[in-house]
Amino acid sequence: MEKGAQRVIVEFTCLLFAVAMALTSSVEALAGNGDGRGAEPALVCQAKKELEAGLRFLDQKQPGKAIAMFKQSAQHNPSSAFCFDRLGLAYQDSGDFVNAEISYRTALRKTGHPGYIYDDIGCMYAMQNRHKEALAAFAQALKCGLPKDTEDEVRCHIELEEDALKEEEKQTGGKKPSPKNPVKLNSKPQSYYQKNPDIDQFIQTGTHGQPADRKVPTKTAR
Repeated sequence: MEKGAQRVIVEFTCLLFAVAMALTSSVEALAGNGDGRGAEPALVCQAKKELEAGLRFLDQKQPGKAIAMFKQSAQHNPSSAFCFDRLGLAYQDSGDFVNAEISYRTALRKTGHPGYIYDDIGCMYAMQNRHKEALAAFAQALKCGLPKDTEDEVRCHIELEEDALKEEEKQTGGKKPSPKNPVKLNSKPQSYYQKNPDIDQFIQTGTHGQPADRKVPTKTAR
């Protein structure tokens, strides 16, 4: 084979390789990078509508319906950390703390801003009187960096949990309650950790928006 023909074959092979690499990059871009922008536009639009509906149900104190909508939204946009965080909150409001924690930890794996989610996890532990775990989660939230108002809220949560832990230790004599030796503790009302999802904020920020500001709990007499 002449050198000219060999050169043409080599150049043609290189061209085919370059085209293949370009096609691979295009496919990877369509697959998305974790924030929903690379997903199918129609699915992202559907996921957003379902998420908005879930937020409304959550605000209306209908966690069962909220869970159903968040699950559908997560199927259409599985990269949305915000959706899994709100799913965790819906499970939490329904009293299903096992699935709430699973959802929150799924959100942690999908977000670049875990401070908000650690705060949610801490609130979930607090509702179960798991004070040491709540304090650890709140401390982790502060390490992640938060806006000043949210940081103040987390510090307020920490103060409440420190007081609750002291009260628990006082009532139990330092012994951890067990099924064989139950101790009735003074539980805090859930309103201390009530969330108020802001639908308008989500619509403005899209699937990567952060959980809206929550009411800062106020310390009350025990």
